[in-house]
Amino acid sequence: MKRLIASAVFLSVTLVAPALFVGLSSTALAGGTLKVDQPNYRDYFVAGMTYFIKWKAGNAGTHVKIELLKAGKRTKWVTTKTANDGEYIWTIPKSVKKNSKYKIKITSTKKSSIYDSSDNNFTIYNASNWWKEEFENPWVTSGIEDDGLGTWGDHMSVHGRSPPKKHSVGVVNKKDGHPVRKGKQSIRFEVRPGDCGGDDCKTGRERTELVMGANEKPGKEYWYAWSVYFKNYKIISDIAPHHGQWKQLTGPAHMFPHFSMFPNGLNVEFGKDFGTYKKYLVIPNKGLSNKWHDFRVHTKWSTASNGFFKLWRNGKLLINRKGKTASTKHEIAFRFGIYRPFTGRTKSSIKH
Repeated sequence: MKRLIASAVFLSVTLVAPALFVGLSSTALAGGTLKVDQPNYRDYFVAGMTYFIKWKAGNAGTHVKIELLKAGKRTKWVTTKTANDGEYIWTIPKSVKKNSKYKIKITSTKKSSIYDSSDNNFTIYNASNWWKEEFENPWVTSGIEDDGLGTWGDHMSVHGRSPPKKHSVGVVNKKDGHPVRKGKQSIRFEVRPGDCGGDDCKTGRERTELVMGANEKPGKEYWYAWSVYFKNYKIISDIAPHHGQWKQLTGPAHMFPHFSMFPNGLNVEFGKDFGTYKKYLVIPNKGLSNKWHDFRVHTKWSTASNGFFKLWRNGKLLINRKGKTASTKHEIAFRFGIYRPFTGRTKSSIKH
C-alpha cells in the first residue's frame, strides 16, 4: 500500500457491561483454598506493560505476597505485601527478559504453607522488540487500559495479523503530550505503507487492531463506551478504513456493525446479512479531526427479531435500529484501531 494520510487515532476506552472478566481456572490447590487464576494457560505478555494478576482469596488471611517465578525459581518479587482481595495490577518491569517459563506464585503472609502458583507457564517478551515476535498464533496481550481503570476485559490482544512494527500500536501517556480523554493514558494506532502481517499481505489488507478480552453472548444486552480522537485526519477516496467493528468469533463472516470512514465522515455500516444494507453518519467530516468524540452503545445481540442497536455520540442518539444483530449463537468480540481493506485501490496513505 501507499501512505494513507490520516494521522494518529487515539482511543480512551471503557466498557460498562458487568461481569465480563474471565478467570482461567485449573487443578489442585496447594495448602488451603488460595488459587491463582491469572496469568495462566498460554498468556503472552510484554515487559513494560500493565496486566491483572487474579486469584481466589480462600483462607490466606488479610494479605499475600506475590512472586514471579522463572523455571520454578523466584526471579523477582512482584510485591512483598498486598491485600488479599483477589486482584493486583502489575506493570511488568522493562528489565524482565524474554522467556516462556514464567509463573506467578502467591503466598499468604500469615501462613507460608498456604500458597498457589500458575498451573501453566506463560511467556513474557522483551520491552525493546516485542513487536518483532511471530504472534499471529498465539496473539500477544498488550495489557489493560488506563492501568486497569476500565473494564473492556482482562486484557487487549494485538490482532494476529497486525504488522510487527513498533509504531503500530501502543499505550501513550498524557505527561508526554499525547491527547488523553480521561485518566492518564490513551491507545495510539498508526498504519504506514506496506504495514501488513500474515495472510493480509496476500490479500491487499493492512491493519493495526486490538481485540478485547471480553466476549459477549447473543441473547444478552450490553453497554459499551469509548472515546476516539482523529489527529489531522485526511479522507481518502476509494477506500473505507474501519476504526472499530464487532465480530462473531465462529461461523459465517457476516458484516456486523463497522465504523467505516467515507468521504462524508465516519459511518456505522450494517450489512445486508441483518436486513437491508444501511450506513449511518455518526461523525461528519467537517467536525472529525483534533477533538474527542464520546461514543456509547446499548445493544442486544440476538439471532431473532428482538435484537437492537442504539448509539449515542456526545450524548445525542444517532442510531436506533431494531432486529437481528447476530448470525449464530457464538460469542462476539469488539476490536478497534485501523483496518484498511483493498489498499491497492489507492496511492495515498493512512496513519491513525
